[in-house]
Amino acid sequence: MTPLYRYSRGSESTTAWRVGETTQALIRCEDEDRGVQWDMLPAVGEAQLDLRWMMLQSLFREIPFAIDYLSEGTVRSILRVTQPNHRVAIEQLLGDCQESK
Repeated sequence: MTPLYRYSRGSESTTAWRVGETTQALIRCEDEDRGVQWDMLPAVGEAQLDLRWMMLQSLFREIPFAIDYLSEGTVRSILRVTQPNHRVAIEQLLGDCQESK
């Protein structure tokens, strides 16, 4: 498995790995209230959209959000699925998260 990303948001921590050379990603979510949950998502697409959505929601709702690990491929994937008129804002958010580490 290849690491894609890891982020923390409030009491939640999420890690995603790409499964071999497939298009699947294994997602592990840890939450103080709900315990550990596992899920499978397409590696290129939904997993990156999950990260992007959580990042935007966290910033919008002012919930502490930290990216602990983010592969270059994940960054490229997020930018690839982002509309051109939103790309500058997403690049800034990714830069802000990486600088805060």
